[in-house]
Amino acid sequence: MIDDFANATLDKQWIHVDEKRAAKESPFKSTIAHGFMSVAMISKLLEDSFSIKSIKMGLNYGLNKVRFPNPVPRK
Repeated sequence: MIDDFANATLDKQWIHVDEKRAAKESPFKSTIAHGFMSVAMISKLLEDSFSIKSIKMGLNYGLNKVRFPNPVPRK
């Protein structure tokens, strides 16, 4: 998924896609997911978690103060 996200967003920084370099140079010793990939997965998480039958459509109004305090390592 990380590689697919990198291809879709054209964000192919080595910290996300180059496992050998990340093992040597990254402080995390692994590649990590893109922060915005984590944010993008929220809509699917919410869809799988609950459903509101009384509305026909939702609107993503945006996210304020989004921060990425911890890396998500590739597993």
